[in-house]
Amino acid sequence: MQINSSYSSSAASALSGALSSANAEDLDSTLSTEIMKAKDSDESGSLSASELGLSSTQLSEFDTNGDGAVSAEELTAGLKAQREKMQAQMQSEMSQSSQLGMLQSTLSGTSTE
Repeated sequence: MQINSSYSSSAASALSGALSSANAEDLDSTLSTEIMKAKDSDESGSLSASELGLSSTQLSEFDTNGDGAVSAEELTAGLKAQREKMQAQMQSEMSQSSQLGMLQSTLSGTSTE
């Protein structure tokens, strides 16, 4: 899910600070807080599909209790899950790339001259 957003400079500063001084889970929480501040136009404490610019189907990825809105806790958990999925994918791709490099090295070492 991609959340359509436009951050203020203060939100960007907060995220920049979180990146430089906190671990990934703190970043998830900080990002969630900043998204809530920026997008919760009715100040309900939760985000609707329209506030996020998403379809209800896209919203359901984060709406774990099925109430039609995403709480800060649901958003944080969803961001964490997406981050972990991306990290696993990156590790897999790096491993495949490393294996390909070793194979190429082995093959170039066994070529006939």
